[in-house]
Amino acid sequence: MRFISVREFRGKSGDAWKELAKEQELVITSNGKPIAIVSAVSEETLEDSLRAFRRARAMAAVQRMQRQTAKKGLSPDDVEAEITAVRSEREKADEPVPLVTGNAKHFPEESRQGVRVVAPRFFIDQYSEAAGE
Repeated sequence: MRFISVREFRGKSGDAWKELAKEQELVITSNGKPIAIVSAVSEETLEDSLRAFRRARAMAAVQRMQRQTAKKGLSPDDVEAEITAVRSEREKADEPVPLVTGNAKHFPEESRQGVRVVAPRFFIDQYSEAAGE
């Protein structure tokens, strides 16, 4: 895998495409830091390549979230309980869920009727703490 700067990629794009054909992947850098991956594909492999890339990105996002919840002291059971609660609330689509008291004050009284907030409790708590409530 070859690393190439944005400037080099812009100025010598013909060479970069030849290199891509040979290496199959290029990492584009800006100020020495990676910012993009260019990967060779064909019409036949495009959909599979995109699917694999998206799956890898989703897995990385899940791992990031798992690390964040562990830092906050939440167990996998806590997270699963929140997910179950949110799914349960979504199933009750006809019943509005009241806003958390701390956040409700930001909405005019007439707007509070029928408002449905579906978010895990730890997310709402974290948002409230960040807002200084």
